[in-house]
Amino acid sequence: MQIAQTTSGFRAACVTALPAPGAPDVVIGAPLQQSNGTWQATVNPTQVTPDQATSLYPGAGVHDENPTSTGMAVHRHVTPAASSEIKRGEEEHLMDLEWARDLAYDRIADAVNRVAAGGPITGPSSADARSNAMNAVRTAVPPPSRWADGVDPITHWRRTYGQLVAVTRERDSNRWHNISTEIVMDAAVKRRLGLPVADELLRYIAGTTQVGQHGAPGQLVQDRYNGLPAGGAAAPAQQQGQPAAPAPTAGNSGNPSPPGDYEPPKDMVGVTQD
Repeated sequence: MQIAQTTSGFRAACVTALPAPGAPDVVIGAPLQQSNGTWQATVNPTQVTPDQATSLYPGAGVHDENPTSTGMAVHRHVTPAASSEIKRGEEEHLMDLEWARDLAYDRIADAVNRVAAGGPITGPSSADARSNAMNAVRTAVPPPSRWADGVDPITHWRRTYGQLVAVTRERDSNRWHNISTEIVMDAAVKRRLGLPVADELLRYIAGTTQVGQHGAPGQLVQDRYNGLPAGGAAAPAQQQGQPAAPAPTAGNSGNPSPPGDYEPPKDMVGVTQD
């Protein structure tokens, strides 16, 4: 998991990047006419370009904050319990992003590659062979990923990814990750932490967030995905010779269980900050 802590002496901020993995695509090779007069089109394999999410959270200790308007030094005490709670909140963001990529992109790439592995798709004309190949892909992808006629499939998949990533932004807009702060006036506490008594000391209060209170990891993203409508009308029947989508099993992208060890999707395009 790509998550690291900021050390004592630095501002006690937490932040998780919003990645932008490259969507899978659908590339159909130029149809070729066969000796019997029919045409065949081939679907090329595809992949999801990885995009790593970076997450930071404050480690236990004393962190420097911005001084007051009058120039008074300000510090924040992060207890081990508070640091652990904030870390778990950032892990919720990371799991949201992993599930969003898996549902919106990885399963589509698997479907496209199953069609590609099935070999050429036939039609009575060049245009029909190309259309049949595209419809074979539309049949193979999960219903929420099926695009309507006249809609670019990649645009539809990117829109779906955006709808799923919105779940992780909502954790913050709903204030589920907000942690309360108290002002520490006790001079003995300041001395014990090695701080001047005249400085201002703040402390996070562990147990004041809603981390872990909104379903199992990935459940919110899965629920959002399940609520998405199929993107278009049902595609034509599966073309002869094309493989059927396998039933969900361990190790298959159709598996409803979360991916194994989290390997977050690279390139930071924005951040969600608590």
